Parts: sequence; structure tokens; C-alpha cells
Amino acid sequence: RSYMKVSFHTVQSLVSVRNELSSLVKKNTEKNGLSEAYNDPSFGLNSESSQKKASSPVENIVDLREYDIPYYIRVSIDMDVRVANWYDVEVANGNVTLKLRRDLVSRPETRVLAFDIETT
Repeated sequence: RSYMKVSFHTVQSLVSVRNELSSLVKKNTEKNGLSEAYNDPSFGLNSESSQKKASSPVENIVDLREYDIPYYIRVSIDMDVRVANWYDVEVANGNVTLKLRRDLVSRPETRVLAFDIETT
């Protein structure tokens, strides 16, 4: 199986494409589910002639990965931004650059604390 990574400059672009792809995935999985039932070896129909190739590349899109990760978390992962570190931030011509400050040893003061208590 082949995978393709798609990146976006804005959240609006991400949401727009994700919505379009979600509907394609649903349609393709339903279609593939039916064709797999016909190609089930127990029915004796699984032959080269009965298997059809997709006529369009979009018919091969059957799954979305990491679509549920919020945009700001995905950006943090991609840019290797971690909590409790100091960064120098520079903006030039609309491009943002973050540089980790290794010379600052003390950690920034925590402003938000979250915890989860599981009870049964």
C-alpha cells in the first residue's frame, strides 16, 4: 500500500480538502466492500478477469490517516516545538522561524496544569 503526505498552509485549506477526501473515502470503501464480496474466494469468483482496476487515481483513496489531529498539534510536531523550552521567534516576509535556546537552562514557569483522574 502506498501513502501520500499532504501539507497545508492554512487550517481552512486543511478542512476543505479533508471534507472532500472524507466523502471520497466513504464512497470508495463502500464500493470496494461490495467488489471484495464478489471476489471472495469462497464463491469461486476471484479471478484476474473479475478484478477491475480503478479508472481514476481518486478511486484508490480508501483511508485517511492523522486527519483527527488538531492543526496546532500537527504544526508543533512538524516543527519540533516542545513545551517547557525557550525559543527565539523571528518573522521575515511572512515566514516564521523558531530557534531553540539551549543556553537557557532554567525551564519557563508553568502557566497551565492539566491532569485527568480516572475513576471506576
